[in-house]
Amino acid sequence: MDHVRPDVRPRISVFDAWRDGWRRVLGAPWLIVGLVAAVAVAAEWQWLPRSAVAWAPGAFAGLHLSWVFANEPYAFGGIADFVARLVQAITAPATQLVASWDDSASGTIAGQFVLWMFLAGGTLDRLARARRLGADGFFAASGVFFLRFLRLGAMLGGADWIFWRGILPLAHEAMFAVSPDAATSAGVALTTLWLAAIALVGDFAEVRAVVEDRRSAIGALSGACRFVRRRPARVVALYLLNLAPAIGLSWLLRRLTPVASDVAPAVLAVWLWIAVIVHVVVRLGFMATAIAFFQGELAHAGYTAAPVPTWPDSPAVEAIANLADRRRSAADRALPL
Repeated sequence: MDHVRPDVRPRISVFDAWRDGWRRVLGAPWLIVGLVAAVAVAAEWQWLPRSAVAWAPGAFAGLHLSWVFANEPYAFGGIADFVARLVQAITAPATQLVASWDDSASGTIAGQFVLWMFLAGGTLDRLARARRLGADGFFAASGVFFLRFLRLGAMLGGADWIFWRGILPLAHEAMFAVSPDAATSAGVALTTLWLAAIALVGDFAEVRAVVEDRRSAIGALSGACRFVRRRPARVVALYLLNLAPAIGLSWLLRRLTPVASDVAPAVLAVWLWIAVIVHVVVRLGFMATAIAFFQGELAHAGYTAAPVPTWPDSPAVEAIANLADRRRSAADRALPL
């Protein structure tokens, strides 16, 4: 394939990619609504009293949606845990029988990481196609790319582990011999650059995995490194174009966040919803602009053509088809003489 022809490898300006990316975000309002609701369910702020405001993010999951998952703790053998708690409560009356839902640590940060990793595939696919996929297509893409992103995350996490355990301590010791202040400043600068580089490469690795339907995490990561290496100034400029307002919004939200004891619960609930919406929209902006830049710079119909995610047939339909195949194969088999 000729990678020099302009029709094969078009070029796009950084500002055009940024504008196209945000146009895609604003053109997907239901995606924003769905992600905001998912983040609110996964976060479920434990420090906000659920009974204070019924429509606050924590109460949104704890009070109004808990019935959807009420049977989940007892499914597939989970009833054994409930029986064990019941026996414990009978034999030890001082022990309170607490519902499994209240014991679950659904507000942990790790839960949000897993949620975003799962939804990233469908979100990137929706933004790359710039059209509605429907729930079937969205969650099919999310499921397909979740395991691929897990492998990619393991590789990036391994690189982070090497940095934190090996590179950063050595750099700190070398600079500490000069002066403690120099060691602190160098550590902060080196950590910031490393995190930004890993995030940048990881973003384009996920973009290439989705847009090009790459099954190999190593291939997606090496492709992202090549893409960034060949156009470092423009990639960094696009990243900074998104990073600058994101840092400003984050600083503003932290500066203006009210103290829970100083404001009414309704005011705090409104502020939490604003923070969730800003978080989701900023993240979508990073995704969409990276996709627009990659597609405008390298991708085209002849280079990447990911299959349309399709929802599989129901188990009943598949069972009927398998039974029909077995009957046909039995009929075709020659009878013994």
